[in-house]
Amino acid sequence: VAQTITRYGQQGKPIRAVMLARLGPNVWHDSPAAAMAALEELEESARLLALGGAPPESLTAPQIDDLRQVFGARW
Repeated sequence: VAQTITRYGQQGKPIRAVMLARLGPNVWHDSPAAAMAALEELEESARLLALGGAPPESLTAPQIDDLRQVFGARW
């Protein structure tokens, strides 16, 4: 896990969270408040998926690129 996180960071694609089998979600960020906000977003996304029934359609490559540009995401 540590090697993968390091590799992504070196590529300019920082990972902010991992799901570990025995420990559950592990989230980190620039501050505890930012890490907590990221964890809350993950929890809400999981809740929406669980409540939604059928899985949502995957985003297309252009839609993902739009999100990257709008939010400055590096993934």
